Amino acid sequence: GKKIPFSAQAEQAVVGSILIDPGCVPVVMEKLRADDFYGKLNHDIYDTVYQMFAYGITIDPVTVLNQMRVRGVYQENCEQYFAEAMRLPT
Repeated sequence: GKKIPFSAQAEQAVVGSILIDPGCVPVVMEKLRADDFYGKLNHDIYDTVYQMFAYGITIDPVTVLNQMRVRGVYQENCEQYFAEAMRLPT
Protein backbone atom coordinates (compact mmCIF):
# COMPACT_ATOMS: atom_id res chain seq x y z
CA GLY A 1 0.00 0.00 0.00
CA LYS A 2 0.93 3.59 -0.44
CA LYS A 3 2.06 5.69 2.47
CA ILE A 4 0.44 9.05 2.92
CA PRO A 5 2.94 11.82 2.20
CA PHE A 6 3.74 13.90 5.23
CA SER A 7 6.30 16.32 6.54
CA ALA A 8 7.33 16.10 10.17
CA GLN A 9 8.67 19.66 9.92
CA ALA A 10 5.38 20.98 8.56
CA GLU A 11 3.41 19.26 11.30
CA GLN A 12 5.76 20.65 13.95
CA ALA A 13 5.46 24.13 12.41
CA VAL A 14 1.66 24.00 12.67
CA VAL A 15 1.82 22.89 16.30
CA GLY A 16 4.43 25.55 17.10
CA SER A 17 2.35 28.26 15.43
CA ILE A 18 -0.66 27.35 17.52
CA LEU A 19 1.39 27.41 20.72
CA ILE A 20 2.95 30.77 19.84
CA ASP A 21 -0.26 32.41 18.62
CA PRO A 22 -3.48 30.71 19.75
CA GLY A 23 -5.37 33.34 17.78
CA CYS A 24 -4.63 31.30 14.66
CA VAL A 25 -6.51 28.25 15.98
CA PRO A 26 -9.86 29.03 14.29
CA VAL A 27 -8.16 29.47 10.91
CA VAL A 28 -6.13 26.28 11.30
CA MET A 29 -9.22 24.33 12.39
CA GLU A 30 -10.94 25.27 9.15
CA LYS A 31 -8.15 23.52 7.25
CA LEU A 32 -6.96 20.62 9.42
CA ARG A 33 -8.29 17.83 11.59
CA ALA A 34 -6.32 15.84 14.16
CA ASP A 35 -6.39 12.85 11.80
CA ASP A 36 -4.46 14.91 9.24
CA PHE A 37 -1.38 14.62 11.47
CA TYR A 38 0.79 11.59 10.82
CA GLY A 39 2.97 11.91 13.92
CA LYS A 40 1.26 10.65 17.08
CA LEU A 41 2.57 13.45 19.28
CA ASN A 42 1.49 16.10 16.76
CA HIS A 43 -1.91 14.41 16.51
CA ASP A 44 -2.28 14.36 20.30
CA ILE A 45 -1.23 17.99 20.68
CA TYR A 46 -3.59 19.17 17.95
CA ASP A 47 -6.48 17.08 19.26
CA THR A 48 -5.91 18.48 22.76
CA VAL A 49 -5.89 22.04 21.41
CA TYR A 50 -9.03 21.31 19.39
CA GLN A 51 -10.88 20.08 22.49
CA MET A 52 -9.64 23.02 24.56
CA PHE A 53 -10.83 25.46 21.90
CA ALA A 54 -14.24 23.76 21.73
CA TYR A 55 -14.67 24.19 25.49
CA GLY A 56 -13.30 27.73 25.62
CA ILE A 57 -10.20 26.79 27.63
CA THR A 58 -7.24 29.16 27.33
CA ILE A 59 -4.62 27.79 24.96
CA ASP A 60 -0.97 28.30 25.83
CA PRO A 61 1.95 25.90 26.27
CA VAL A 62 1.32 25.40 30.01
CA THR A 63 -2.41 24.74 29.72
CA VAL A 64 -1.95 22.44 26.73
CA LEU A 65 0.64 20.38 28.64
CA ASN A 66 -1.72 20.18 31.63
CA GLN A 67 -4.63 19.09 29.45
CA MET A 68 -2.44 16.47 27.79
CA ARG A 69 -1.74 15.06 31.26
CA VAL A 70 -5.46 15.06 32.08
CA ARG A 71 -6.26 13.32 28.78
CA GLY A 72 -3.52 10.71 29.30
CA VAL A 73 -1.58 11.60 26.14
CA TYR A 74 1.32 13.41 27.82
CA GLN A 75 4.78 12.06 26.97
CA GLU A 76 8.05 12.69 28.80
CA ASN A 77 9.51 14.67 25.90
CA CYS A 78 6.54 17.04 25.53
CA GLU A 79 8.20 20.08 27.10
CA GLN A 80 11.28 19.69 24.92
CA TYR A 81 9.12 19.14 21.83
CA PHE A 82 7.08 22.27 22.59
CA ALA A 83 10.29 24.30 22.94
CA GLU A 84 11.58 22.98 19.61
CA ALA A 85 8.24 23.60 17.87
CA MET A 86 8.07 27.16 19.16
CA ARG A 87 11.66 28.02 18.24
CA LEU A 88 11.86 30.43 15.36
CA PRO A 89 14.01 29.31 12.42
CA THR A 90 17.52 30.76 12.43
